[in-house]
Order: sequence, then structure tokens, then C-alpha cells
Amino acid sequence: TGDALLGMINVPRDYADFEVRSTAGPENTILDAQGQGKVMSVTGGSSGTSPDFEYAGITINGFTLTGGRAEADGPNPVEGWTGGGLNLHLTDTVVRNCIITGNEATEGGGLWVGGQGDALIEDCLIYGNKAYLGGGVYLVNSEPRITMRRCEIRDNQAAAAGGGIFAANVTMTLEKLLVVDNWSSDKGGGISVTQLNPDCEVIGCTVAGNEGNLGSAFRIHDGSTLRVSTTLVAYNKGGGPFSIVVNSVLGMACSLVYGNDGGNFPAGYTDLGGNLEQSPGVCDRVNYYLQFDSVCQPLYHPQGAICDLIGARGVGCGF
Repeated sequence: TGDALLGMINVPRDYADFEVRSTAGPENTILDAQGQGKVMSVTGGSSGTSPDFEYAGITINGFTLTGGRAEADGPNPVEGWTGGGLNLHLTDTVVRNCIITGNEATEGGGLWVGGQGDALIEDCLIYGNKAYLGGGVYLVNSEPRITMRRCEIRDNQAAAAGGGIFAANVTMTLEKLLVVDNWSSDKGGGISVTQLNPDCEVIGCTVAGNEGNLGSAFRIHDGSTLRVSTTLVAYNKGGGPFSIVVNSVLGMACSLVYGNDGGNFPAGYTDLGGNLEQSPGVCDRVNYYLQFDSVCQPLYHPQGAICDLIGARGVGCGF
């Protein structure tokens, strides 16, 4: 479109019920904005009023989105400032099998999802993006549940908070995510959340090798309640791995926390059972597959098979 606000490709409100799918896969199908705006946006796509929204039913499948820039210049910008790679607003868009890399934004360097809509992001690689908030991903303002699963979010940077993921005023499920080697200059190197809606959960993820001052792995802020289960939190750097502030609550079940700068399990967290504080036995600190006898496996859990697999990755070495 060449539009400074909407980016290179825009799907407007009046378009619905279709899939944009590559035939050659994301490695060979590249959408490059060349720094002239965000790569792709879905603007609107819902009608009606809560709770009876009708959504557009759009799927984006099998692309690399790169070269996006959505950074505000000045206090009243006319250009886009959200979602350098992909911007989803008021939509139930499904994003599947995409690579989102080399993008920049004020909010959500790689991906921005917000404004009511039960979007689904799955089987995506989001790496090497930059933003002020949410270097990789920014989720905001949605009561319908936003779900991310089986995605890899690595090597993203945030100037303020949420090197990997920043979430505010949302209902969300993060499942089987690999959130590794992200960086924030201040808060939440891996995942930073604030003012969460009830019933938010992190299930079966690996949050490792991230760096930040206030919560190198997780920052939980401003009245948020977050349940973390079957998740590996390891080798995060900088401040302590958890920052739980302003009347927030962290509940953890069947999770392993080990080798983090500044300590492991935080004071004041709610222990829901099955938690461990010992070496996870990973093959390496890049992909975090497990050794065959890792305590993250139900068979080798020291308390018996009371938990499912801990972490996003299964056995990958030491047979």
C-alpha cells in the first residue's frame, strides 16, 4: 500500500474468510518492507459489540516477514508504531508457520496483537527483532484469549521491557514456547506482563538464557496473576529471574528453576506442587533439548510421575 500507518500489505476490515498461504514455505517466500514501514497489517476485521463479536477469519501461512519499521517519530505520529513485522488489530487471525525477523517498532518489534480478538499464533520463529516494548511480541487489550503455541522466540531486544514478549490487559495462553536469549535493558528479559486479565497461563515452555535487570525471565506487574506450569526457567542473566511487584501473584506447578543469576524460585511465589530446583540436564543452551535421563521427564522426576514433561523440548541426546 505504501501507507505509513498500514504498511506494505494491508488487509482491511471488509475482507474475510480466506487464507494467504505460500506454496514454497517461509524460507523461500519473503515479504521485505525494506525499512519503509511495517510489513503487513490486518486492520479491523471484527464487527458487532462485546461479547458478540464477529471476526474476519483470516489465516497467514508460510512467509518470512522482514525489513519492517514501525517506530513513532514525535508525540503525534502519523506513521505506524506497532508491529514492525506483523500488526493484528481487532481480529481472530491465525498466523502459522511464519518467520518474523529483522523488524523494528516502538511496540512489538516482530509482532503486535491487540484490541479484542482471539488470535492464534503457532509454529512460528520470531527472532532478531527490536522494540521499545516487546522486542519480539506485544500482546495488548483483549478479553478474548490470545494463544501462542509451539513458537520459538529468540534473540529479540527491548529498550524498556519484554525482550521476548510484553503483554498488558490481555487474557492469554503461552504454550510450548521456546523463549531464549532475549534481552531487555530494564524489565523482563524473557516475558514481561502487566495488568493481566484473570486466567492467564504459561504451559510447557522453556524460558532460558534471557537477560534483564528486573526479572530476567519473568516480570509480573500491577495486579497480575500468572500461573506457570511444566516450564523450565534456567540460566537467565542479570537480575533475579522473577520480579513480582505491585500486588501481583505467581503460581508455579511442576516447573524447574535452575542456574539463574540472582537466585531461583522467588520469595512469595505460590508453590502448587511438583517444582524442582536442580540441573535440568539439557543437551545444550541453544535449543534446550533434554538428555535421556533428565529430571524434566516424568519417568525421572524425583517425586515420581506426577508431572508432564517440563519444558518446550523433549529428549535430544545421551541415548
